Amino acid sequence: MAMVTVNFRMDEELKKAMEKVCEELGMNMTTAFMIYAKKMTREHRIAVLNWLCLMMNLKKALIVLLPENVSQQKSLKLIWKGF
Repeated sequence: MAMVTVNFRMDEELKKAMEKVCEELGMNMTTAFMIYAKKMTREHRIAVLNWLCLMMNLKKALIVLLPENVSQQKSLKLIWKGF
C-alpha cells in the first residue's frame, strides 16, 4: 500500500505533551494517529474519549500484568505492532 504524507498545524505545547504521552505508551505520534485513523474509518465516527480511555486503561493493565523481567517499553511496542 502506498504511503502519503499528511501535514497539519498543532500548538507547540500540545505537540510536546502528546509526544510525551506517546513515548510513555511505547509509540510515536505517527503510530498514534494511524491507530486513530484506522479506528475512525472502521467505526465511521469520532471516538476520541473512548479511544483515549482504552489506551490509558490498556497501559495500566499491562503495567500490572507484565512480568518483572520484561521491560514495559519493549512489551508495549510489541502490542502496538498489532494495530
